[in-house]
Amino acid sequence: MRLGLRLTGRGTKSRAVAALLTALLLVATACSHDRPHLSPGGTTAVNPSREVLRSSAGSSPSVSTLGASKPKATELTTQSSSSSIREPHVGTYLYDIAFVQGGVTHPAGTDELHISNLGTSTLRFEHDIKNGHSFGYHQTRTDVVRWLGRSAAIANETNDLSASDGTKSHYQCSWSPPQLLESFPMKVEDVKQRSKTESGCTDSIEVNVTGQERIVVGDRAFHTWHIDVKRTSGTTVSRSTRWFVPNLGVDAKEVDFVGSNQLVTTLQSTPIS
Repeated sequence: MRLGLRLTGRGTKSRAVAALLTALLLVATACSHDRPHLSPGGTTAVNPSREVLRSSAGSSPSVSTLGASKPKATELTTQSSSSSIREPHVGTYLYDIAFVQGGVTHPAGTDELHISNLGTSTLRFEHDIKNGHSFGYHQTRTDVVRWLGRSAAIANETNDLSASDGTKSHYQCSWSPPQLLESFPMKVEDVKQRSKTESGCTDSIEVNVTGQERIVVGDRAFHTWHIDVKRTSGTTVSRSTRWFVPNLGVDAKEVDFVGSNQLVTTLQSTPIS
């Protein structure tokens, strides 16, 4: 969870991603003059899950150099107790966001994630998402997550998006029971859950934990669990892949798939790095 979770968090994720993708499509168009031009149908976008060398639970994590540019990576997490989970540290986590369209990657902004403790095993994840392009957008999202002994689950979420062309959106969702992000201890499993919620919010979620992976993002190596997520809101289905770091309690990377386009979020710094 980019939340600690990504999370993503992200129960209203499908709506949040749809709104953000609208802004990013304009960003990509604005930036296309200084990047190679490829028509959307000319190149098939790379599915990062196919780049990753997977390993089943209990075996040694494989290595995937996702975005790595340096031969040696700094280990941020320990190699022991890969199934144990720690509650995220309070503080600020910085993520980079990229938008992949037609095989071309466009830098798309940053996400400053501020985690605070509300007490009684409840955390607040406040996302400040924005970019610095000529076409700008600013998105804020607040997730309230119950971090319990056997699971992490999102109870409610508030999301606001504004763009330089005047586009604005706002919505709020709550779930009963809280929507599952991870179950502890981590293991290979496929969990399906339905929750009561407002119209237009994600009402069912499938969390498929496929195994452990060691990935490299930039110059940092992470021991992660690979998680495929499917969210349904009415007839709308959204899919994403997360690389969750158990010793940090947050995601190192997340990819949201929308058609042939991808929204890629990667961890750059943490309160303890």
